[in-house]
Amino acid sequence: GDVSVRTPATLTIMSGVTVTESASFYQLVVDQSGSLVANGVTFDQEVVVGGTSSGTFNANNSTFSKGVVFKSSSAGTIQNGSSTAGMFRFEDGASPTISGMNFTVNVPVETVGEFVPNLFNNTFVPNSQFNILGGVINQNTTWNVPNVKTYFLSSSLSGDVSVRTPATLTIMSGVTVTESASFYQLVVEQGGSLIADGVTFDQEVIVGNSNAGTVQ
Repeated sequence: GDVSVRTPATLTIMSGVTVTESASFYQLVVDQSGSLVANGVTFDQEVVVGGTSSGTFNANNSTFSKGVVFKSSSAGTIQNGSSTAGMFRFEDGASPTISGMNFTVNVPVETVGEFVPNLFNNTFVPNSQFNILGGVINQNTTWNVPNVKTYFLSSSLSGDVSVRTPATLTIMSGVTVTESASFYQLVVEQGGSLIADGVTFDQEVIVGNSNAGTVQ
């Protein structure tokens, strides 16, 4: 099974080492209030933080080639490192701080829509794409991360991307919003608002449902 870090434990990995895995390995999981500290470490191994209960991952100047999954109740700070392959995934309820990271792949992130503004202070290659998971946006959110030109509404068991009161989703001019063949819908409802000047929609937008929504 997995290698799991759980309360009251903190796993600290020494700078300069590499964490890797066999092809059949499960996961390195930080959950049930466990903590992982890894400064100056190379991860050739996916790290999963949180899930059924909280987990914390703090890393400075580390390199990731398989990505990190932040599940519900996850937290921590990942900064001043690089992601050279794989994706960082941010699920509903995740609250890590991500800053100063250099993402060198074209599709570096899969995230719920509400988390997108938290990724502003990182570096992405030109014409990057963010994959957007289904979920509810219920606070003001702007999709304007530098160099991200496509927001791809990816297939998700969690359903639609819904914008609801009191939230306004603002999408930056010059970007494209598109979808996978199996995605649900972008829905503006229950008093939510969408502002999208100069945006290309290769994606159906549904306005209003059980209650009114607004598009400008």
